[in-house]
Amino acid sequence: MFDIPQPLEPDPNAYIESCPIVEMQDSAYDLEYIISIFYDNIRHHMREPMKFKDIAALLRLGKKYEIGHFQDEALRRLRHDLPSTYNTWEAQLGWVYCQDVCQILEVWNFYPQIISLAHEIGLETILPAAYLCLIQSQSVENILQGKFQWVGQTCNRSVQESDQETTIYSFPQSAVHACLIGRDKLLCEIQKTYIDWFQTDVVLPGEDCTTPSECQQEKAETLASLTGMKFFDDIKAMDFDTDFNTETSVCSSCKRSVKDVIQQNRMEIWSRLPSIFGLPDWEDLEDFDM
Repeated sequence: MFDIPQPLEPDPNAYIESCPIVEMQDSAYDLEYIISIFYDNIRHHMREPMKFKDIAALLRLGKKYEIGHFQDEALRRLRHDLPSTYNTWEAQLGWVYCQDVCQILEVWNFYPQIISLAHEIGLETILPAAYLCLIQSQSVENILQGKFQWVGQTCNRSVQESDQETTIYSFPQSAVHACLIGRDKLLCEIQKTYIDWFQTDVVLPGEDCTTPSECQQEKAETLASLTGMKFFDDIKAMDFDTDFNTETSVCSSCKRSVKDVIQQNRMEIWSRLPSIFGLPDWEDLEDFDM
């Protein structure tokens, strides 16, 4: 701390009880929170979900002052709620609606801030999932204007939190570009893939189809029932509730065939997700090196 550069001509009166005042550029909230962990840790419950701004404080100051435990704890929580593997993503689908298993309190309200923090600190590994969550929940207009709509609140591009102190998160223009370009690419991927495999006879009727002529006639209706095709504006094809109407008049074998292909399609899109948003491939993403 005492190695922090100080003004060339310090104020001779800048003392408190004969001790020199060290000027720091960190936010007052971040410093107060970190110091409180050391001196008042009885009120901190590190095993429970945390406020996003507390996680941001752990990450910023943990990285800056090389407090490895704080940095690792913040990274663990961010990577938990915004995973980089498809299996983890699939296992957590719908978690944003179940706070009991989230590591970030009301994580669905903080995607813009999380993206801003990732750009500020240099966290590539959480960006693909964070971008995906944002474009799934926000319209093009909202992203362009930087005015994000959530249940019970609206946040502006300079996103504000008012608790003990107001903290400003500027939504980076590069993130706006990545979200909008990625959104367009993702929609094209979804549409092309769904249409391509419905033009073949491998998926519907499936190989084990018991009523091929009837199921062939129901192909168009089944395609129309896919939520990923019905709600393109909200990009639901990677969401947990993407399915087709099980009441469609196709045989059980064809229903299984369609579900298997939806799963395969999700996995293929996930494997290309970073490149869709203009990032390196999954295995080449690096943290603290942006």
